Amino acid sequence: MQANWAGDGLTNTVDVGNSSGVGVGGSSWYGALAWTSLHTTDPHYQIMHLLSFVDDYDGSKNRAQVATIWGAKIFDRAYNLTGAQTRYILQVYDNRANRLDISVRSQISGPPPPRDTPVVSLRIIVDFLNVWTNAGGYPVVRGFELTLQDLYDITDEVEMGLGDFRGLGAAINPLRDSSQVWIRLVRDNSHSRVRIYSFTPAAGGGTTITRHVTVSGGTIAPIDHVIMDNLQHPTFVTIAEINTKFEGFGAAWWAPAAASDPAISNAPLINPTP
Repeated sequence: MQANWAGDGLTNTVDVGNSSGVGVGGSSWYGALAWTSLHTTDPHYQIMHLLSFVDDYDGSKNRAQVATIWGAKIFDRAYNLTGAQTRYILQVYDNRANRLDISVRSQISGPPPPRDTPVVSLRIIVDFLNVWTNAGGYPVVRGFELTLQDLYDITDEVEMGLGDFRGLGAAINPLRDSSQVWIRLVRDNSHSRVRIYSFTPAAGGGTTITRHVTVSGGTIAPIDHVIMDNLQHPTFVTIAEINTKFEGFGAAWWAPAAASDPAISNAPLINPTP
């Protein structure tokens, strides 16, 4: 995992007149998570909770004085969690290590809404605790978790199979196969966010200035000078917890990190996506 933090390069602190610059933002690249041990139980009860955030952990973003004790100023140095946006490419494997290869023949599950013709996409976006997919035939669907059913809703081929890929709904031999599938979530470096600022500098003679700021990377911090400018030691965190329920019993575990080919993270956005 690599990270970069942008300074005030696009402007300078006098632009807004309050010791903050416009265009502060950061991003992190590469890395992958693994969704392991999926089984032939109810797909609604096979759940991944994802979290993507950035913070400094040393309280440098907290400037507020909370108390004065015996003349000593006490400042709030608690860490904060600020949502960061991560885009993942989902690589879905069957129990024979065959990967689902989405093609132009792939169909969105269910009829799309009128005038919308979304393509099959195994890319998802996680922003803090929110998850966006194109499940159910809609271009953008937000949830607070990712379930196996969500992947079935994207395209039937995840469940039924395509080519050499057997599908996640294929029967397995429990004496031979401990899990029918695993999924690699690869951070997508082609992801980018854009923000446009319009402001009038304090010493600019009343002239309004517009700044176009673009930040790219697998995980992107908010492009917001008010939130991010005084964050001195940023750390990006992308983690996930897996939950499975079966006949009244449940289990939960953290998603492990997974090896991934850097070329996948750097692959251009194609239609349809892998």
